[in-house]
Amino acid sequence: MLPGPGGASALEETSVRGRVKVRLLIRAGGTVASVEVLVSSGDAALDEAARQGLLRWRFAPATRDGTPIDAYLIFWVVFGD
Repeated sequence: MLPGPGGASALEETSVRGRVKVRLLIRAGGTVASVEVLVSSGDAALDEAARQGLLRWRFAPATRDGTPIDAYLIFWVVFGD
């Protein structure tokens, strides 16, 4: 299981539950350039926690013909079990 997007935060220490669907723009250097909420959890604070946390993540970039490129990634962030 991957660590949560925000690390050990106050949200993770409570019984907050929800799912947020996001689209990330990952730069060729592996940094996250932007996070767009596609499907809200219904809780603005939870959506923002996911967005802010994901901006700190780093990825192995996508490649085309062996050269790193910018790419989008869409996935769900799940808080709680």
